[in-house]
Amino acid sequence: MTSSSLSGFGLRGATPARRPDAARGEIHRRAELRFALSVLAGALGGIYVAGGVTLLGQLPRLALTLILVGLLQTACAAGAHRGGRFALGVTVLLNALLVACWLLSRTAGLSLGGGPRQPVGVLDALCAADSILILGLALCARAPGEPRRWWGALCQASILLAVLSVSALLGGHTHTARAAALHALRGGAPQTHLYCRLL
Repeated sequence: MTSSSLSGFGLRGATPARRPDAARGEIHRRAELRFALSVLAGALGGIYVAGGVTLLGQLPRLALTLILVGLLQTACAAGAHRGGRFALGVTVLLNALLVACWLLSRTAGLSLGGGPRQPVGVLDALCAADSILILGLALCARAPGEPRRWWGALCQASILLAVLSVSALLGGHTHTARAAALHALRGGAPQTHLYCRLL
C-alpha cells in the first residue's frame, strides 16, 4: 500500500516520525541559544564586577553601579539559561540601557562617573559589543516560531566574543597612560585607574 493510499485512511506515511525529530531539533537549537546567551551574559557580568571593584577607591558611586550591573547581568544569565521569559525581558532592557549609556559616555559624558567624555578602548568597546549581541540573543530566544538557521553562527560568535572580552580583562587593558597624558595637557593632576571605564 502506497503512502498516498495511506493518506486516504487518515495516515500520512513517515510524517509522524519527522515531527518529533523536528521538535527535538527546535528544542536543541533553542537550548544552544540560551546557553550561548548565558555564557556571554555571565562573562560580561563578571567583567562589570571586576571593573567596579577597581574603581571603588576613586569613583565609589560609579563602582557600586558597575558592581550592581554585573550582579544583575549574572542573574539574567542564570534566568536566561532556564528560558524564563521574564529574565529574557529584563536582559533585553538591561543591555539596551547599557549600550545607550556607553554611547552617551563616549559622546557627551555621564555625570554618574564624573569627568569629561571617555575614550573608546578595547575592553569597553568589547563590552558594548557583548551587550549588543546579548540583546540580539535574548530577542531571538523570546521570538516565537521555528529557530533560524543562522542561530548557530550567532551562538558561535557569542562564545568567541565572551573569550575575547575575558582575555581583554585578564590582559589588564587600561587607559591609564592615555588618560593621564590628556589630563596633564589640560593642566590637571594625573589620574589613573586599573581598567578603562566601562560606562
